[in-house]
Amino acid sequence: MYKNSFIHYLTKVLADIMFYGGILFCITVPFLMLKLTNFFGYKKSVILPFTAILLSSGLCALYILWQLKAMFKALLGGKLMSEVPYKEGITEMYYESAKLYSEAPLKDGKGGGIAQMYYENGKLMAETLYKADKKEAIKKEYYDDGKLKSETPYKSYKREGIEKRYYKNGQLKSETPYKDNLIDGIVKEYDETGNVKAKEASM
Repeated sequence: MYKNSFIHYLTKVLADIMFYGGILFCITVPFLMLKLTNFFGYKKSVILPFTAILLSSGLCALYILWQLKAMFKALLGGKLMSEVPYKEGITEMYYESAKLYSEAPLKDGKGGGIAQMYYENGKLMAETLYKADKKEAIKKEYYDDGKLKSETPYKSYKREGIEKRYYKNGQLKSETPYKDNLIDGIVKEYDETGNVKAKEASM
């Protein structure tokens, strides 16, 4: 049985310190830049670009730390995030709420069968037929009310054939031909009554 260790708790505390310290840093960046430019005698014209660079870097770091905090919250709270069998069985992933996000069969260490993804309310989001660990046949996506959203043919993990997308009323929205994962041919778009809205030939 997997158990949390002291290192997990220590890492979580350090991540929290860095996260809240990062928030404080982002708030004080404009004032720090003003003080530093006055102290070193830099031109005031450099304040804005340097502040923008530091703020954007700080916000990116905060986002990463926020994701790390959420991961540790789930881990230390005892919530299962994923379950992967060694060779055979069902690979499962979960939302932070512990509700099922996806499941895919595994046989001899390879994918096979139908992989499915779910909305947090439990309704089917997408399903894909796997054969010999390669995406072949049709991947189907669904709206959160269960209606078909798109159908995409795959071969060896690449889109191959005509991808169809649908409006919520079931009417065809677009048809896009693919070859080797690239658009190949004329893309057709339709309005919600079924009339052709636009045609565009790929280059």
